[in-house]
Parts: sequence; structure tokens; C-alpha cells
Amino acid sequence: MTEEKRGDIRSLKNWYRYGKEYLAASGIADPETDSQILLEYAANIDRSYYYLHMDESVDGEAAAKYCRLLDGRASRKPVQYLTQEAPFYGHMFHVSPDVLIPRQDTEILVEEAGKHLKPGMCLLDLCTGSGCILLSLLMEHPVTGTGSDISQAALDIAGFVDQE
Repeated sequence: MTEEKRGDIRSLKNWYRYGKEYLAASGIADPETDSQILLEYAANIDRSYYYLHMDESVDGEAAAKYCRLLDGRASRKPVQYLTQEAPFYGHMFHVSPDVLIPRQDTEILVEEAGKHLKPGMCLLDLCTGSGCILLSLLMEHPVTGTGSDISQAALDIAGFVDQE
């Protein structure tokens, strides 16, 4: 997008509208959600901030980042790889193309495994990837554990974005 065209957009609301239309024209299945997530990430805001300040201008750096993210999504890169984070079991985990994106249905594995854990058990998570399964179990149960992976890149990624 040209600098001249960017100057016409300015507000968070208009950037969101632009992103939604751009992703829809690119054939993305859920352009509303994806453009919202990418705008929040690029502008370093949350959903509440967006709704309270949607008429405020987006600075040039955030606008340029948003455009790069939209281009990545339009080329079919997963949103989670673009933002380098994915939600799982109530927490955000680091992700990259070096690990699989945690899936919501895998949360069932965490719930079922948790039913069989006893205090003091030591877990071994082979092929840990992002570490989301092991870390989720460690947060919920009085156990210890080790994550292992053949990929050093995966081990470098494994961990939380936040621990709230």
C-alpha cells in the first residue's frame, strides 16, 4: 500500500475495515477475526482499547507492521505464526513455524491426563514443541516435569508468552 493511501486510513476503525476487506478479497475464511487480532498485535492494544479509542490515529510504525502482517496472512501464513503466540488452556504460548500450533482439542488431553496425576509425580513430555501440554499440567497439578525435543529451535520456543 502506498504512503499516500495509508494517510487516508488513519484511525484504528478504518485500519480494521481496510484489513477486513483486504483479507476477504484474498479469500481468507474469517477476515473479521484475523484482521482484528493482527491490528491489536501491530498496535499493541487489546480489544477494550480498540472499542474505546477506535477513532484515534494509528502511528506509522504500527500501520506498517499491520500491513506486513496482513500480507503474511493473505499469503496463508497462520495468524499464530504471524503474532508468534497461541492461546492454550487459558494461557498464551510462544509459537513459530518450528512448532505445531496448539489446538483447542488437545486441551482434552490435558484434562484427561490431569485425572491420573498424583502429587509428586514426574512427567516427561517427549516432542514437547511449544511446551503447552507439559506447562499446562505443571500449572494445574503438584507435579514436576521435563520437556524434551529433538529440535533445538522447538526447545528455544517452548514456554509462555504470559503466565496470568
